[in-house]
Amino acid sequence: METLTQLLRARASSRPDQVAYQFETFRPPQVQGLTWGQLWARARELARRAGPLAGETVLLLLPPGLDFHVAFYAALLAGARPLAVQAPTLVQRARTRLQLDAARQAASSDRVWTLKAYAPEGYRNFLLDEPGEDGCDLPEAAPQDIAYFQLTSGSTGGSRAIPISHANAIWMCRALGAEADGQEGLVCSGWLPLYHDMGLILTLLSPLVLDGRGHQIAPLDFLQKPVRWLRCLSEQGATHTAAPNFAYELCLNALPEAPADLDLSRLRRAFNGSETVNFESAREFERRFGAPVYPCYGLAEATLMVSGARRGRGCGYPLREVEVSIRDQEEIWVRGPGVAPGLADRDGWLATGDCGFLQDGQLHVSGRLKELIILNGVNYAPQVFEQAAGDGVVAFSVPGRSGELLILLVERRARKTASEVERAVAQATGVPPHRVELVERIPRTSSGKFQRRLCRQQYLQRSPA
Repeated sequence: METLTQLLRARASSRPDQVAYQFETFRPPQVQGLTWGQLWARARELARRAGPLAGETVLLLLPPGLDFHVAFYAALLAGARPLAVQAPTLVQRARTRLQLDAARQAASSDRVWTLKAYAPEGYRNFLLDEPGEDGCDLPEAAPQDIAYFQLTSGSTGGSRAIPISHANAIWMCRALGAEADGQEGLVCSGWLPLYHDMGLILTLLSPLVLDGRGHQIAPLDFLQKPVRWLRCLSEQGATHTAAPNFAYELCLNALPEAPADLDLSRLRRAFNGSETVNFESAREFERRFGAPVYPCYGLAEATLMVSGARRGRGCGYPLREVEVSIRDQEEIWVRGPGVAPGLADRDGWLATGDCGFLQDGQLHVSGRLKELIILNGVNYAPQVFEQAAGDGVVAFSVPGRSGELLILLVERRARKTASEVERAVAQATGVPPHRVELVERIPRTSSGKFQRRLCRQQYLQRSPA
């Protein structure tokens, strides 16, 4: 099977009664499910009502739940290229609108699939919860066709819509299956939203490609009670999960001891990526909860993952069929089947914009090329200063009369004084900051990454160098 739509048709034909996806809520406690047969029927009906939409881009503006699963596959069946937008909220409509407008600009599309309660003004809305007439026949996709777009986080600038082909997505899911020691009995469980590439690949697409089951809870339910994530992994017999580093630390802080009835023995991989990995907390999570944490490195432009491994202090070894090269200014270049269409050079190499090095075959990532801080001719990754200062601190540089100057912003919620941060950074790195400033909030992306370039721009606007 060479396309996602062919795989969906095959699953529905061979295993119509097998549970494909589940979504768990806690107010009240409830688990909703879709079999492959039900998913195929609902997605096909929706696609026929909406399509044909060959080559069109549709923005999926949906809250967490199984409506997203149906809409995503319906868009594929209709020939459209879905792009998931951060889940809407009825309370924070202004924030939802800003993120939707950014997606429209990145994807050059104002066609939105949503529910009536969330329908934005000024868009061509297709409402999933309103009846419609059956349309015409559905198109067939080819492996190299664009299946969907992945919106980048915007941590180093404006968001971009990255085209992911059917071949890219299927190869990535199979590569993750191979990295996880086989495919039998795959159960992918997590809280990551499906507009996040890690959530989309692991929880939505991997169960389809690897004939498994996806189980999801809402991000807010995890953030309110981190133990819910761990209990879902235990109760569902999860084999795979994924989260950024902060989620593992959140569980450590919330649960000084593992609950006696927690059993993560079936878990093969707990992928740790999307932000800088704290290896001490990763090892402590393994020790306390018995879960194999798997640090990894990747980017949307390579579909998802480039490298990973459980041991060592780096981001692991390149996946099978993936090549990594370190070039000028220690920039990481990648070549392989996951590289998105149209982004590589003539030899198939993708410049990632990230800096790092290879040691004993493992990839170590030090930061973003455009975010390098150069002080007195020495290159520093901003994470060097941020880790020395602790949580709630972002580092960047601004031009000075005789070179770059180190600036640190500290969120007030971190409960640190400027002098404490200055002293900690100077002692740990030997580099005294030029200025440490307390702020109410540090701008972050939808996945929690610091927007360092935006921080720098805002700082220069109020404090010109």
